[in-house]
Amino acid sequence: MLVANITADLKKTFGKRAGPFGHDAPKLDDDTWEAVDKAAPLLDKRFAAWLAK
Repeated sequence: MLVANITADLKKTFGKRAGPFGHDAPKLDDDTWEAVDKAAPLLDKRFAAWLAK
């Protein structure tokens, strides 16, 4: 499932925190440019199929 994979990528890159309903959520509140630069290629890979169309 694409959403689960993106969520896993974001948690791996930015870390995780407790979500509002008790599940793990990506920690996107205070990200750094280093982390954003690291995440960009992962997101490009996930969305490559749609970008190529």
